[in-house]
Amino acid sequence: MAIFDLEHALINRGSTSLWAEFCVDTGLINDPDFLHQSDQLYADYEAGTLDIHAYMAHNLKPIIGFTDERLTPLISTFIESVIEPLIYREGEALLQKHKAQGDT
Repeated sequence: MAIFDLEHALINRGSTSLWAEFCVDTGLINDPDFLHQSDQLYADYEAGTLDIHAYMAHNLKPIIGFTDERLTPLISTFIESVIEPLIYREGEALLQKHKAQGDT
């Protein structure tokens, strides 16, 4: 098994901010303050004052009540359209190396 930190290890962006932008861009959330709230939560994280419950409630808000049948293709679209294009070449090579070794 191999475990990677996505942010600044495999991609040069924060996945949480990318998720927030994806939710707004795809219409999953129509709250005009959603991105601002995401930015504030990130600032709280950097300041060491993050309320993890508020963070989770905010980031899961767009998908609460989704079934697996609705969530799975949505997550696949997010990964394929947003995350994969940002993966460092070195990160891709490292992922392929671990796959070749049979790691999950």
